[in-house]
Amino acid sequence: MVALCVSKDKIKNVEGHKWVSGKFNKLIDNVAVESPLEICVSEVKNSVARPISITMRTPGDDAELAMGFLHGEGLFSELNPHDLQQIEVDVFEEENRVLVHIPECINVDEEYLTRNFYTTSSCGVCGKSSINALLLTVPATSLISKEKIEPDLINALKQKMQNRQSDFEATGGTHASAIFNSAGDLMHFAEDVGRHNAMDKVIGSAI
Repeated sequence: MVALCVSKDKIKNVEGHKWVSGKFNKLIDNVAVESPLEICVSEVKNSVARPISITMRTPGDDAELAMGFLHGEGLFSELNPHDLQQIEVDVFEEENRVLVHIPECINVDEEYLTRNFYTTSSCGVCGKSSINALLLTVPATSLISKEKIEPDLINALKQKMQNRQSDFEATGGTHASAIFNSAGDLMHFAEDVGRHNAMDKVIGSAI
C-alpha cells in the first residue's frame, strides 16, 4: 500500500478496514509514503535555482535520487570523475526540494534546463515527447570487462537484496535496486515506491 502525502517519513501508520469473513474489521497498517520532490539546478553556486523536475518518490536518499535522475537524463553521463566531484547538492527536507549546484567547468545545454517535466513513481519516461528523445539520453556503451560471473553467484544476489528490503517487509509497497561488484558484494542499495526512483538512487549513490 502507498500513502500519498507531503512528508519526510518513509512509512506511515494508517487506520483502515479489512473485509474478513463477511464483515469489515478495523486495523492499523504500515504503508509506504509517496511524496513530491522538486529537483532544481543552479549553474553557479548561489545563483538562481531552476526547477528541472517534480518526481513522486519515497522520501530519503534525495541527493542520490537527484544525481541519478540527472545522470539518466544525460546531464552527467559524459563527465569525468574530477568534474563530478565539483558538483554540490543541497537537500531541503522540509521543502521536499533538492538543489544541485553545477560548477562553471561543466557546460549544460540551455534547452535542457528549460525543459521542465513531471515524473510519477510508476513511469520512468514521463516528459519524453518521442522515442528519439528517449534514446538521445542513453549514451553508447561498450563492453569494459570480459570477466565471467558464475550463475550461482548471480542467483544469490536476489536474496542478498531481499535481506535489505526492510521497507518492503513492513509495507509490501516498495521496489528495490542494488549494485553489486563482481564478487557478489552489495555496494549500493535503495528502496522506493518507484522502480526507476530506486534505480536512480543507487546510480546517484555510486556517482
